[in-house]
Amino acid sequence: MLAERLPTRPRVARRADALAAGLAIGLGVADARILRAETTSSNEDLAAAVEELVRAGAQVVVAALSTPTAARLGELCAEAKVALVVANSGAHVVDEQTVAAAPRALHVSTQHWQSAMSAGGWARRAHGRRMHVVVAGPDAGYDSVYALQRGFAAAGGTVVGTSLTHGATRLADLVADVRASRPQVIGVCATGTRAAEIVNALRGAGVGVPIVLDPLAAESGAITALGARGRGLHLVAPQADAGRRRALARALRSRGHASPDAYAILGYDTALLIAAGARRLGSRSWSSLPAVLAGARVAGVRGVQKVHPRLGTVSTPLAVYRISRVDGASRLRAVVARPRIAGDRATAKVLRGRTASGYLNEYLTT
Repeated sequence: MLAERLPTRPRVARRADALAAGLAIGLGVADARILRAETTSSNEDLAAAVEELVRAGAQVVVAALSTPTAARLGELCAEAKVALVVANSGAHVVDEQTVAAAPRALHVSTQHWQSAMSAGGWARRAHGRRMHVVVAGPDAGYDSVYALQRGFAAAGGTVVGTSLTHGATRLADLVADVRASRPQVIGVCATGTRAAEIVNALRGAGVGVPIVLDPLAAESGAITALGARGRGLHLVAPQADAGRRRALARALRSRGHASPDAYAILGYDTALLIAAGARRLGSRSWSSLPAVLAGARVAGVRGVQKVHPRLGTVSTPLAVYRISRVDGASRLRAVVARPRIAGDRATAKVLRGRTASGYLNEYLTT
């Protein structure tokens, strides 16, 4: 497994630990070894990390890196005759250019941009035609921000205002901007304490319209930080099979790990795909793993995982979750099923010729 080297971001290490734990359980064979290496996004570091893993006997490189960074690994893994599986949050769209750069890669993710696009479409139909989008500066450079707005607009809505926070703009100015635009729903693109600060500022000032949160807010501490003001909040994320999730939780506890978060589930479901591909390989090289999985359907914690036959992206069904207070604690409750979003819809194609999304590091590292 290949992860980012960010010693000042302990959350990145915890996410990698959860992913590795899920991988180990999902592979479920006694002789499976999870080798780990760390890298930066430089070409030299990527090449050295792949060489280190291959030298240690790796047959599949699971890269917990952003899509633009991981795309550079395609040729390295093909030359080494090992499979490349990109397992990340999915904050960047996998488009034709990415596939051309890494044609043998399988892309598995928490489906961040797909969830954001689905949230936009659902918010329009559930709450009205006017949305104000609030974006925290450190969370601004990902395709998921664009996807939320495109999902809302594609469903017939209008983004009536956009505010950038956690820079020069004060939260008091944010409240004034939101009131001036008179939205029927607010979309928040922010994680962790930033999301909580935005919601608390709006609710504390009496802004009571529904709010759609960043899909990964639940995994970055925002919900627990909301307290009693977590009413009228929703987010969209992958569905979860309750029985499979409980089984994974038991397996994690037996190995001394915490309850499954999005990355432990991602690791587990990724391992199930790898195992299914291994059974199909026969005498072919491990580098053919993504190719033999084209069009495959593999059941996981998040439902049936479908592999796109051309892009190599994996999609699962989505759901709208409402944040509720239960016994004084915030909880997520699925309220509406949403269809999967496979591939790169025309409404979410990456723009070329100018910077459309600015970050190469993986989401939740800012």
